[in-house]
Amino acid sequence: MLATILAAIVALTVLSSAIIITTGIAPPGEQQQTDPQDNKKSLSIEKNKYASSEARIGFAALDRIGHQILYTTTSNANANSTPNDVTSSNNSDSNDKMTKNNNNDNNNNDKDNNNNNNNNNNNSAAPIASCGQVITKDVILSEDLECTGIGMIAGKDGITIQLNGHKLSLINTTTTRGTTPALENIGILIADYKNVTIVGPGIITGFDKGVEFAGSKGGYILDLKLTENKIGISLKVSNGITIYRNFIDGNTIGIASQSSRSWGVIAYNQIIQNANQGVMLMDSHFFIISANTIIKNGKNGIFLDVHSSDNTLLSNNILSQTVDINNADGIPINISQNVFVENSCHKALPDGLC
Repeated sequence: MLATILAAIVALTVLSSAIIITTGIAPPGEQQQTDPQDNKKSLSIEKNKYASSEARIGFAALDRIGHQILYTTTSNANANSTPNDVTSSNNSDSNDKMTKNNNNDNNNNDKDNNNNNNNNNNNSAAPIASCGQVITKDVILSEDLECTGIGMIAGKDGITIQLNGHKLSLINTTTTRGTTPALENIGILIADYKNVTIVGPGIITGFDKGVEFAGSKGGYILDLKLTENKIGISLKVSNGITIYRNFIDGNTIGIASQSSRSWGVIAYNQIIQNANQGVMLMDSHFFIISANTIIKNGKNGIFLDVHSSDNTLLSNNILSQTVDINNADGIPINISQNVFVENSCHKALPDGLC
């Protein structure tokens, strides 16, 4: 128990410093503020100089998360500028080449070929996502997508899917009597891949599952709005997934994890008015759930089943559910080995967790 508490304290310190200070990203509640000093706010938790080996592992893992978020946001900024920069460059190149062609007719064919090659290269520089696409390189949405089934499928380790301010949604289809029930509709599916990043701003709506990681490791979900799905974010047998600074509302379940473990992070999210559960862990272990706002989510704000252990809930604002924090319907925390520190809530099972 002591080792788990120390791990949580050290890990959350790094989560705050590595993500907020290194990247300059403010928590969700402060996104609308313009004072630069607000971006430097973090949880005030003192590191214990006698931190256990488990805590040092958490320190390293969360430090890598901070660097990955910095890399992702920088890469996306470059991706945003690429289409316009490429277009401007192409226009200038085209004008120059037209002038040269007028002066030198013998080079017309060669320069036309060069223009075609440049256009092909520019098209590959910023691939555009489409419905049902298997993604094998970084992509950016250029328009809203309405899909009839799975929106996109990750097909390679380490790729980034950027919504770029657009909406990914499921088209409402009318079922015909006697037809075979449809397969699950998933907005973005990541199955058996590592370090895949889904980044907003952008909206995913209307699916059975907005985003699902299945059998994956080290993924990131950043700055999305997930609304009116059955499950906003689903984790199945996936380790080390980071869910950071998302707005998750109006789903049946906000976040659901099944048989996942090893330093999953759920931090700085707004999880509001989901019909049944805010966050639900089933047979899931070693999650750090911190600094989230979890309000009016039906039955439970955060539910941990009897098979979920060694999770840490720290400094969350969890209010206005039937039960705000539910540790396996009230089993003692010395059995589950889950840790609860400085959470703001009204109703908990067992008592004493608020």
